[in-house]
Amino acid sequence: MSSFGDSATVITESYVENRSDPSSSVAVDGEATGAVTLKSTITASALAIDKNELKNFVEAKLKEEISGKKSQRIYDNGVSKVAFSQFSKARNAQTVRLTANGKVGPDIKEESVKDQAKGKSYGEVQSAIESINGVEDVDVKFSPFWVKSVPKDINKINVEFKIKDVK
Repeated sequence: MSSFGDSATVITESYVENRSDPSSSVAVDGEATGAVTLKSTITASALAIDKNELKNFVEAKLKEEISGKKSQRIYDNGVSKVAFSQFSKARNAQTVRLTANGKVGPDIKEESVKDQAKGKSYGEVQSAIESINGVEDVDVKFSPFWVKSVPKDINKINVEFKIKDVK
C-alpha cells in the first residue's frame, strides 16, 4: 500500500487478492523423481484517492451543510481522520462510505475580536465575546499581572481560538 505514496489516502477496505490455480512441475498422479515445484500467482489490488481530491470533496460537502446558515465557517475539514467503510464492487463501479467529522462554527474574525476587546476590562471582554452565537467560553489573560485592561493598540493583543467538537 505504500506504493501510492504520500499524496494519496488508501482505501484499505478495497484491498483484494486474486490467486491463480496452483500448477505443479509434476503432473497429477505422476511420479516424482526429484524436486517438485508448485507455483501460484497472487495479484493484489487496492484503491486510493488523491488527498487533494478528498479534501475538495469533503469541503464541498461541509459547505453544503453550512450554506444558508448565517456566519458559519469551516475550522477543520476532518480529512486527517477520514474513515472508509462498506466498500463494494459491482460490474465497473465501486462504492465506499466515507466518514469525516468536520468542525464548523461561528465565523469570527480575529480583527473584529481585537476591536471589541481593546481598552476593555476582563469582564467587559468576556461579556462582549460570549454574546457571539456559538462562543462557549472566553478567557482573558493580562501580562504583566498588574495590568487590568486590554491595550488600546490592537498590535499588542493576541487572540487564540480553540475549537470544541461541534457540528
